[in-house]
Amino acid sequence: MLKKTFKTAYLTYVVMATTLWLGFTMAEPIRLKKYHWEDSQRQNPKDTLKKYDSLRRNALRLPFTNRNERYGDPFSPYSFYGRPSRSPLTLSYPKNYRFQVALDSSKKNVNISEKIGSLDYRPSAQIDLDNYQRIRFEEMQRAYWKSLQAERNSGLVRTNGGIFPIVKIPKGLGSILGTDEINIQPVGNVVLDFGGRWQYIGNPQIPRAQQSNFGFVFDQQISLNLTGKIGEFIPVNINWDTKSMFQFENLFKIGYQAKEEDIIQELRLGNVSMPVSNSLITGAQNLFGVQSRFRFGKLWINTVASQQRGTAEQLVIRGGAQGREFELRSDQYQYNQHFFLSHFFRENYERALRTTPTITSGVIITRVEVYITNRNNNTQTLRNVLGLMDLAEGRPSKKESVAIGNGRGGVADNKANNLFDNLKKNTTTRDVSAVSPILETGDFRLDKGADYEILRGARKLTDREFTFHRNLGYVSLMTPLRNDEIIAVSYEYTYNGKNYKVGELTNDYQDYPSADLIYLKMLKPSTIRTDLPTWDLMM
Repeated sequence: MLKKTFKTAYLTYVVMATTLWLGFTMAEPIRLKKYHWEDSQRQNPKDTLKKYDSLRRNALRLPFTNRNERYGDPFSPYSFYGRPSRSPLTLSYPKNYRFQVALDSSKKNVNISEKIGSLDYRPSAQIDLDNYQRIRFEEMQRAYWKSLQAERNSGLVRTNGGIFPIVKIPKGLGSILGTDEINIQPVGNVVLDFGGRWQYIGNPQIPRAQQSNFGFVFDQQISLNLTGKIGEFIPVNINWDTKSMFQFENLFKIGYQAKEEDIIQELRLGNVSMPVSNSLITGAQNLFGVQSRFRFGKLWINTVASQQRGTAEQLVIRGGAQGREFELRSDQYQYNQHFFLSHFFRENYERALRTTPTITSGVIITRVEVYITNRNNNTQTLRNVLGLMDLAEGRPSKKESVAIGNGRGGVADNKANNLFDNLKKNTTTRDVSAVSPILETGDFRLDKGADYEILRGARKLTDREFTFHRNLGYVSLMTPLRNDEIIAVSYEYTYNGKNYKVGELTNDYQDYPSADLIYLKMLKPSTIRTDLPTWDLMM
């Protein structure tokens, strides 16, 4: 039984081999005729026939189509080179296969060789340079048109920036815009940062559930540049960067530019400008809005509806110094921090600054001592202070009890009225516990909290805690006062060559007991009242 099966298989193989041999033998005259027609174009067809015969004898016969089965060089007209095999038995070239094309010494022919490693895979062939260039050009041209057709079928278009999809405009708008294509080329990058922040605070006073917390961190940066056209008449130019320092650096321009015979000549949306050709009216730049241009025969109309995204600044030099206007809102002042030392300095403030940068006040302040409410538990430089509102005022508010003395007018001085002298005559006013009844009755008739304040254990400020302007007469605190804190001062200055003193300085009360009151000028009471003259002393 086994011998019978083997004989049947052997006969079958012989029949198939004979059939294939007959097929190739019958096809040989056709191939030979085709090769002879190609050889007629060459200079020496005899050499070609010999080469064909050697290749023909050495050709490998297989019962299936082989990619490596061909006649002649890869550029011969009946080569199987480049044709994909449909048989799963076809073997591909090994990794060390090399296909080399090089010019010969005459530079008129091209030598073609195929090697596997250092061995010749096939005999070398030769083709003239003109035919080689023609064949390569045809192959590259076919490959190029195939790639264009593939892109067109896939709906993509290739540009210098990459491959982008083709977007069509509806047919109704395509006739108006010139073409039905939208060609926009985006260039840029988008950076997104994602992260998380976990924090742990080992504070036993905080509940354990709140000692650790976690939060997401997200940041983005977009840098985008779009250029292109919508149809034929609408150019698009967009430049956007989220990290740009100025707003006008981000450009957004979409326009419509029609034909010469149309009424609407131009229409722009985004960053526009309004140039003017005459010198009477200046044009505007950095505008964002809509600009249109119409034509009615010889009449042109330009219109702009926009908002200005930039401002013009002007530099003014006066007296060798730069002058610049600025504005401050009335609710942005620094309250409880800057105070005039007296109404005399407040009334002369504007007059002294009329000749800036030179200040013509005639005042030179030499010494200033400042006492405030002690909130720092400081035990040094503490004194009991009697702050008086009308002290050293040439026009006191209590005219019925405080009289003007020595005719000094509005100059701030202890002798501008009789309040300071009356206090020194009555030694009981140095006693903290007995001074209030004396000031509220008799000749004084002052109101506590408005006309005077008694401050026990007031703290004297150091030179680092305040500054004063020696010509304009105001003091500036480094730390603002609270609404219920009191400030009182004493100082001396010269005005037009004459010396003046307000309140008592250190050399005046250094021999007094530490419990005695010292007389100072009150700039702010414990309660802020707008109906009191002290309200005008706060800058």
